[in-house]
Amino acid sequence: MKKLFITSLLILLMGMGATAKAEINDGDIPIKKKNDEISERPKAPERVPILCQYENGQLVFGFYYDLGTVTVTVINENTGEQWNAVLQTSGTTSINVSENAGSYHIEITTLYNKVYYGDFEIQ
Repeated sequence: MKKLFITSLLILLMGMGATAKAEINDGDIPIKKKNDEISERPKAPERVPILCQYENGQLVFGFYYDLGTVTVTVINENTGEQWNAVLQTSGTTSINVSENAGSYHIEITTLYNKVYYGDFEIQ
């Protein structure tokens, strides 16, 4: 009986942890993997190893694991203004971008040519 209680408690705690990670705070920018390959059969979506948040003219990136060096391009789609950076992914890092209103597109490319992207708007 004691083993059943402990097992149930562990399952409950693990479920609570998964729920906490799924919550999105204001300022978070969803990052998705660009899918260039067309598959014959459906696959589960790949977990994106990148977190991104906009804070006062900065994009702050966090990485679940080290992806090596990545190239980040941010484009203001209204003006064409562009920012480029090469980042190490061993921790949290940031780049400065505009605080001007507009629609922005982020593209992150790894050394192995995996491409991730996200869009956000500053009002």
